[in-house]
Amino acid sequence: MAGLKVFISWSGNRSLMVAEALRDFLKVAHQQVRPFISSQDTRLGGLWHRQLGRELADSEHGILCITKDNVSAPWLLFEAGALSKTIIDSGALWLLPIDPMSPKELPSPVQHFQGSTPDEAGVYRLFQAINAKLGDSALDDSHLRQAFDRSWPEFATVLQQAQSTVAPARPTGTWDLFIASPMASVDATEFAATRELSLAVKEAFKDHLGLQNIYYAGEDATADEDFDEPQFAALNDLGRLRKSERFVLVLPKSVATGALVESGFALAHKIPSIYFVPSENTLPYNLRKAAEVYSHVYTMTYRSPEHLVSIIAKHGHALFPNTSTPSTNGTAP
Repeated sequence: MAGLKVFISWSGNRSLMVAEALRDFLKVAHQQVRPFISSQDTRLGGLWHRQLGRELADSEHGILCITKDNVSAPWLLFEAGALSKTIIDSGALWLLPIDPMSPKELPSPVQHFQGSTPDEAGVYRLFQAINAKLGDSALDDSHLRQAFDRSWPEFATVLQQAQSTVAPARPTGTWDLFIASPMASVDATEFAATRELSLAVKEAFKDHLGLQNIYYAGEDATADEDFDEPQFAALNDLGRLRKSERFVLVLPKSVATGALVESGFALAHKIPSIYFVPSENTLPYNLRKAAEVYSHVYTMTYRSPEHLVSIIAKHGHALFPNTSTPSTNGTAP
């Protein structure tokens, strides 16, 4: 075997600390293991997302460095999903929890992968599992143990540092408002009209509710070539949505659009939401019924762009009565 390629996935500073140390640990312990981590092995000056896509597609083995604060991170779950497609036959996806975690604390798709424990015995079991995948190039257990013991103290120091570092609280209200509307799913003329309406909605919320940090993905996009690649756009937008105090869907017509995915994400994360639509039938059935079930979601119909703006002007803060005071500390990252 020429070498075993292992993709190491991380998200967040604590996860990155351990992932980079694990990469070095694997390279020293076994010369036939070829670990990849995006922070170290992405070619300088290249299109990183394309390189990363190729690495994910070519990897049959992966390790997820998970913590209690990244276990639901969109990017980590994206990489886990991509890796799971390549390990069906002979590959494997292992979990290295940095914090002690029970299976119930993991998202359901991740629960089914092979897990270890964040201690010497657990990490050694991980190394044994990787070694077993090397076939004729595998080390016998005594040599593997010797190689492991030589570098374990250095790795253990990094692991303990990551474990003792207090995880930052999940930021709330980084964005006062997240606006979602159809973009790539409609033609150029419809997008231009929807973009104009969404920007008018943004200005109305700024003027009448005092919201300053408002995110709308279409603001800097005027044509198809300005759109990010779908999978990366979705991940970036969901990351921003997690940090938003409020959510607004502007849906001028029934269409299959990523904005509906964002609506479901906001619903699941209990972010106060308003769906602005010409008719309630514009919405898919599940979202149409959401306002009947969830107190933090409701639908408002409008007759024209001018009418929609007037709704915001008329009702002002009553549109989001139970949210915090708008942030005033500048533009969100």
